[in-house]
Amino acid sequence: MLKNFLKNHPIHKKIVPYLDTFFIYNPTLFFAVWVMICIGMYIFHSDTLFYPQWLTSVINFKTICLFISLTFLTGALFIKQQIIIYELDKIRNERSPLHIFISKDKAVNIINVSLAISFFTVLLTNIYNLFLSILLFFILNFYINKKYTLLKIYQQYFLLFFMSVLLIFNGYVIAFSDKSYFFSLFNIFNIEFFLKIFFYALAVLPIFIMMQILEFTNRFILRFFSCLIMLIVFICSFIFNNPFLSISSICSLPFLLYALFRNLNKDLSRSVKYPLFVFNFFISTIYPYMFIPLILIFFIIKYYYWHRFDI
Repeated sequence: MLKNFLKNHPIHKKIVPYLDTFFIYNPTLFFAVWVMICIGMYIFHSDTLFYPQWLTSVINFKTICLFISLTFLTGALFIKQQIIIYELDKIRNERSPLHIFISKDKAVNIINVSLAISFFTVLLTNIYNLFLSILLFFILNFYINKKYTLLKIYQQYFLLFFMSVLLIFNGYVIAFSDKSYFFSLFNIFNIEFFLKIFFYALAVLPIFIMMQILEFTNRFILRFFSCLIMLIVFICSFIFNNPFLSISSICSLPFLLYALFRNLNKDLSRSVKYPLFVFNFFISTIYPYMFIPLILIFFIIKYYYWHRFDI
């Protein structure tokens, strides 16, 4: 009875238009943003705690402010990317509520408000997260502005890798700060620290490659390199005794291999969705509060697309 109500009752057709503003943020991409922030926190806690698991007390007001800030920052620029795509080719991204239900002027206003919220909330964290967030804004903004006109494919992936590093480093800094606003980071920089961030950022790169694979013609090379990168990450994480990264990478690898060898459209889709799920699931066993936004976003997405687009 409840299932029938959720799927077929006409009241939902009246509710979902109020979600259009939320969905122009492209909230599925938040799964990638949030997991990288959590990975940065995990790097710090794995150095200071013995096998960190089910951590709840480490989530404080400043941590929440950082998540809010980076969510609004990346969400605003995701909207800008949709505007650019639409202006380049009005057939693309046809299911986005930005192009069907919301005007460009309203979208620009949402971008400005989102960036303002992002800036004021990151001010409440610490000086380093403020600097890293500003740097992330400029790089992501540059990437979005130049992606379809100037950047070569290897330049795009280098920028995506570097932005992953910034998100992970943001998470590390907020955990390291221990609620302080001014502190020193110089003692953390060593080879082991840089290797950890490097391999974690490298692990999410195949997901970004598969997200954009339909935009390129030579897809086999991209699928091959995605598998190769994930395999390298697994081998190195196993050698360096990193349990989270080794289990996440080996669980993600089969979906990339399916995309490489079978290469059906559903395989390309699963090579993005399932590795993202794997990383989010395992990080949520460390930071269980992550389950709350992840589950909410997942079911809101299903609800919205079912009643807004009948899919």
